[in-house]
Amino acid sequence: MSTSEKSDTTASNIPPNTQLARKIIEQLSTVIDPELQSDVMSLQLVENLFVGEDGSVSYTFRPTSFACPYGVNLAMEIKKAIASVKGVTRQEIHIEGFVAAKELEELLN
Repeated sequence: MSTSEKSDTTASNIPPNTQLARKIIEQLSTVIDPELQSDVMSLQLVENLFVGEDGSVSYTFRPTSFACPYGVNLAMEIKKAIASVKGVTRQEIHIEGFVAAKELEELLN
């Protein structure tokens, strides 16, 4: 196994290559978009998931729209869900396609 694993986290193409990555994806599947009533993994709102052997996690969150009314709450729920997975040591969230992406990244990172 390599020193880190990277997976394209689209719902149809998730090759979780580590136990920690699988646990993270499973936990993210419990985060529900309140507007669309579907989980963030099925909606492909979390992309570019990278899990290092040291437990560090980085990923991109892309809300459903530029002015998504739930963008801030979803980002916070995603971060909370990942933090709850045993073995995660730190995380870095990148936000794209959202009106307050820069400010939200500064708040969450």
